Amino acid sequence: MNQWKLFIPALPAALALVGCEVVMQWDGWAFWRQYYDHTIGPVLSVLLGCLAAWFWFRQGAAVLWTPKWWGWLVLGTLASSLLLIGPIYQVAKPLLAAQQAEAVRPQRLEIAEKNLSKKQTELDYYLQMAASGRIGWQGHIDQARANLAELELKHDVLLVPVTTEFNQVVVLAATGLAVILFQVAAALLAGQVSAVLGQAVSAETPKTFHPKRPETFHPKRPETFHPKHPAPETKHPTETPQIMRQKTPETENDVLVKRLQNIIKISMAESKMSLRQWCEREGLQPATISMLGNHFRLKNEKKETISAPKLAALAGRYLLETVDSAEAKG
Repeated sequence: MNQWKLFIPALPAALALVGCEVVMQWDGWAFWRQYYDHTIGPVLSVLLGCLAAWFWFRQGAAVLWTPKWWGWLVLGTLASSLLLIGPIYQVAKPLLAAQQAEAVRPQRLEIAEKNLSKKQTELDYYLQMAASGRIGWQGHIDQARANLAELELKHDVLLVPVTTEFNQVVVLAATGLAVILFQVAAALLAGQVSAVLGQAVSAETPKTFHPKRPETFHPKRPETFHPKHPAPETKHPTETPQIMRQKTPETENDVLVKRLQNIIKISMAESKMSLRQWCEREGLQPATISMLGNHFRLKNEKKETISAPKLAALAGRYLLETVDSAEAKG
C-alpha cells in the first residue's frame, strides 16, 4: 500500500497529461478515420499518442546528454510530429478548401460560361419556333428559362474570387498554435511525471545501502589516520615475510573500508541525496559504492567485493581531502 504513495506527487502532472492527450485525439480521430481507415484510424491515433507519451517519459528518466537521452528525444519528436498531422490538418482544412476552390475557379467559370451560352442558344431556338406559329413549345421555353436562370446564378457566384477573411485566418492560426502547445505540454508533462516518480523511487533507494557507523567513530578526529605517512610494518620473529605480505594488505583494506563507509555515509546524510544522485554528483558508479558498503558481508561470503585499485582511488580522493581539511583547520 505504501508503494502507491510514490505516485501521489506525480498525479497532477499525470491528469494534465491525460487532458492534453484527449484534446489531441479530438481532431486526430477524424483525420485518421477519414484518410486511413474508418475503424483502425482511431486506434492508430490513440497508439501514436501513447507512444509519444512513453518516449517522452523515458527521455525524462534518462541522464542528460547521453546517447539514450538523445535516442528517446528523437523518437519522441518523431511520434509527436506524426500525432500533430491530424489535428493540424483538421484545423487548417477550411483554409485549404478555400485555396483549392480558388485554384479551380477559372476552369469552373469557363465551363459555366459555355453551359450558359449553350442554354441561351437553346432558348432562342424555342422562341423562334414559337414565333413561327407552331404550337407546343411553351413548356420547353419555360424549362429552358428556368435552367438559364440557375446557370446565371452559378455563373455570378463563380465571378467572385474565393478569399479567406482575416478574422478567420486569425482563428485558424490561434487554434493551430493551441494544438501545438498542447502537444508540447504533453511532452513536458510526461517528462515531469518521469522525474517526479524517479525522485520518489530514489528516496527509497538508500534503504538498501546501510554501512554501519562504528560507535567509536568521531567526525572531529580524522587526523588519527594519515595515509600520507603510513606506519612502518612490524615483523614478528615467528612469521615469515611472505605471511606478512599476505596479512598486511587485508588489514589496511579493512581500515580504509571502514573509514570510507563513514565518510560517504556522512556526506550522503548531509547532502540529503539518494545513492544514485550522490554518485552522479561525485562522478562514481553506484555499483562501486554498493560494494564498498557491503564489503564485509561479501568478504565473509567469499564473494567479489570492491577491488583494490578502486578502493585506493576512493581513499586517495576522500581520505586525503579529509586529512587536508583537518590540517587546515588545525
